[in-house]
Amino acid sequence: MAASVVDPTVVTEVDEQKVPYDKFNSKRIKISEPLDKEVEDKKTKQKIKYKHIPISYMYPVPGTKQSMMDSFYLEGPEMITKHGLSSRNEGDYEKYYIMFKMIRSDKEIDKFVSVIDQIYKKAVNFCYKIRFNLKKKDLSIDNPEASFKYPIYKPVDENTGEYKDQDPSWIVNLVNSSIRKTRFINPATGKDVDWDKLRDAEVKMIPCFYVYYIYSGGSGKLVLQFRLDSAIITGIKPIKSINRQESTISHLAADPTRLAKIASEIASLDVADKQSDDTLTITNEGSDSDETSSSDVYASQTFD
Repeated sequence: MAASVVDPTVVTEVDEQKVPYDKFNSKRIKISEPLDKEVEDKKTKQKIKYKHIPISYMYPVPGTKQSMMDSFYLEGPEMITKHGLSSRNEGDYEKYYIMFKMIRSDKEIDKFVSVIDQIYKKAVNFCYKIRFNLKKKDLSIDNPEASFKYPIYKPVDENTGEYKDQDPSWIVNLVNSSIRKTRFINPATGKDVDWDKLRDAEVKMIPCFYVYYIYSGGSGKLVLQFRLDSAIITGIKPIKSINRQESTISHLAADPTRLAKIASEIASLDVADKQSDDTLTITNEGSDSDETSSSDVYASQTFD
């Protein structure tokens, strides 16, 4: 960790080594010269060479006019994921991620997207200067997305090529290593929420992102790498419990006669189901059990 000299007589505190989105200053971003790296492809087991371009942030040191350069952690506003924690199989391991819905009508989300824009532009400008070293000679300041992937996905009209008037979405990978995992924190207890509880749920959270590095490899696009380092849970609702027809139910409830008829018809289905279940009990002579389950019947069938 590189740091400037600090006057020991001044009491200083650094806010947990992060910068809130509303205090972000693009002039404090520090992008360093690319490092040659290689990684093993999980599927082919072959070594893949790439360039790793580090990104840091110059954190102001309270009580001084000095700064401290360290890893770049960016805290966002309250955000929402409609699907919760998701994963996909990547050969012999699972990759975990969250897709955030970037609701642009939310002024704070709009401010945060502006911060992502600034980080992206800073990265583009840096890489443009060394584009020949990166073997990205086609990188353009005017149209960078052709060579440098924009982090947030914006729906595009297939016919016109123009962006649709829809909220964009942002998929961010989680940290999942033997050393550290992304933390989801219950603010009431300070304890971590288990990942499994965040699956198939609509979750609101205040996230803290690790602005990791710029990836440059092969013939693909440059990629600005983000990870979700941690998040404070501010609301959670299992998807199966979400009712999007509350107003319709209220409308039906205004007609008690119709409501009673519907209730009677549904109750009759319960009776029919019970009678159907009773017919599945079959006496099997010579067997240790006198019942055959529906799953046993299914397993014994031969289907063409």
